[in-house]
Amino acid sequence: MSLEIRAADGTWPDGVYALELSVDGVAHTCSMTLPDDIPASGGLALSGCGLTLSPDQVAGQYTLRSWSSSTPRTLSVRVTRDEALLIDETRTVAYEDSRPNGPECGPVCRSATVDFQLPWDG
Repeated sequence: MSLEIRAADGTWPDGVYALELSVDGVAHTCSMTLPDDIPASGGLALSGCGLTLSPDQVAGQYTLRSWSSSTPRTLSVRVTRDEALLIDETRTVAYEDSRPNGPECGPVCRSATVDFQLPWDG
């Protein structure tokens, strides 16, 4: 299962972000301060919540990403910037099954992508 948190235009305005990711009711929290925490190259791994702020293909644009081999039923995301609530949503995860070795062969693989949209665009 993959998770992405992004703005339509890919930008993350400067500020102090608090993030809470709940997976089947188990909460994980982390924070970041932008622009201070953005490395000169590569992504920023946020300890505590399993998210990475990854640069996109366009300079100055980023997406928060996470990947898990588990198959949770629900995901909740809460994000604040400078203590102002940006997003507080819960989703039921819809999985797709595939059989890479043919319809009668195992294993059955389950995958899902869950996207959360931040409330700004340029």
